[in-house]
Amino acid sequence: MTAREVERWRADVRRPPDAPDAPGATRHFDLAGPLPQAARLELGRDGDGWFLVRLSITGAFAGDTWHATREAAIEQARFEFAVSPDDWIAAG
Repeated sequence: MTAREVERWRADVRRPPDAPDAPGATRHFDLAGPLPQAARLELGRDGDGWFLVRLSITGAFAGDTWHATREAAIEQARFEFAVSPDDWIAAG
């Protein structure tokens, strides 16, 4: 199966919650304040781009970013959470 055939990917955040640099290189907020710390990531195609979605350990929404390419979204995950391209698994 190639990356073009798969529209969704998943990966676990590699930095542990108690790491000195947790929750990653960036923090995500909504109007109510900080979002939960990310534990899992999902990467999904959306029209002309890709969403990198962060989920908490309980599965709650923990932020998202939009990227023009899959590679850009994977690079963002590497920057924020030390997730390598090999950490992603096909999710359907």
